[in-house]
Amino acid sequence: MLVAQNRVMTTDQVRQLFEKKYTVGAFIFIEDLEQRNQNPMVKLNVCVTVSIQNVLDLPETIAELKSIGLDVYYINIVNSPEQLSIANLTPRAKQLVLDKLIANPDDKFQIVIDTILKGRTSNGQSFCDFIRHKDLIRNTNFLDTHREIGEAMGYIYKHNLL
Repeated sequence: MLVAQNRVMTTDQVRQLFEKKYTVGAFIFIEDLEQRNQNPMVKLNVCVTVSIQNVLDLPETIAELKSIGLDVYYINIVNSPEQLSIANLTPRAKQLVLDKLIANPDDKFQIVIDTILKGRTSNGQSFCDFIRHKDLIRNTNFLDTHREIGEAMGYIYKHNLL
């Protein structure tokens, strides 16, 4: 008899979901969650890990999870690498994110808001250097998928830098 089963699912393989590239892989992931959530023997809890890259999309991410019946969720905040921590936002990015979270109230967003308010103000340089390096390795452009937060952090895509 199955009493309880813990299963960890990650979005690493379907990163497109959280980077707004709604591809087949992301939809398969959502359909899989929907099917699992329909099974009365399965209770799904979701932990959303928040970083600079996805914090601006947090209300939409939570709304999407709730729309498929996944209303039990937890928020985890990236602290390392510190370049991706929401505790290190530029003033422009801080204001942008706070405005969005306050306009979309959810009790569980308070930990995110508190982390941002208690965090230090960054000039964005370490974030930009980190993302630029990742873009070069992956042959991608962060601004293609995260333009608003990227620009608020001061990111400028430079293809030939290494």
